[in-house]
Amino acid sequence: MLPYIFDTPSSDVVTLQRLAALCDGIITWGGDAAIEAVRRFAPVGAKLIEWGHRLSFAYISGYEDEQLELRALAEHIIQTKQLLCSSCQTIFLDTEDMEQVYAFCEKFLPYLEEASRRFPQEGIEETAEQTLRRYLDEMVQAIQGRAADTRVYRGEFCRLEACLDDNLVLSGLFGNCPVKRLPAARMLPVLRREKGRLQTAGLICAPERRLALAQRLMCCGLVRITRAGDMSESLCGEAHDGEYPLRRYVRIVEVEP
Repeated sequence: MLPYIFDTPSSDVVTLQRLAALCDGIITWGGDAAIEAVRRFAPVGAKLIEWGHRLSFAYISGYEDEQLELRALAEHIIQTKQLLCSSCQTIFLDTEDMEQVYAFCEKFLPYLEEASRRFPQEGIEETAEQTLRRYLDEMVQAIQGRAADTRVYRGEFCRLEACLDDNLVLSGLFGNCPVKRLPAARMLPVLRREKGRLQTAGLICAPERRLALAQRLMCCGLVRITRAGDMSESLCGEAHDGEYPLRRYVRIVEVEP
């Protein structure tokens, strides 16, 4: 069997529909709009194999070894540049008290700065992109009137934002991370807003709470729960986004001799 490649733009819906009618399966990668478009023209009986963006975060509810765990989280954020689906995009604290969020930012910022010095940006391009992203975000916040709801902690090549809301969002990348309140009791309704987009939770907590919090995160839809510093580490043979992908590309045919 020979493979064929067709250079067909997504705007050519008629051609895509004709190709889809010949397929046993359709693979798509992209945002909600791209996946929804494929669902609309996919014929009945064709298997849809959907891949898309994923969001990951750190959740902190106490510590086992505070300095070690915060240093590992900071190094993860800086080393991955928050570019991976498994990278920490938001830090959630198990609290309702904004004063604890402010105190955490003041405590965690030096860890981020230390990691930034240990793992510096590779070139002026990344530094320029980081600067542009930061100023763009600040302008958007000012235009939308959200600047008053955010307290910014600026460090050397890094930044933390203490936010009043509890939304899981994509960070500013390159060492820029929002910090928000999320009590364990409200975890389910908040995180289920992103159902289907959740991937990894880096869990920092007291040892006696780890199992209960991990179970709660699983109920929210997380498919990987790791130590905060290991969010982007992978093991040989582990699942991807909660499943073994090869199973989505094959079918089982039984033939009686």
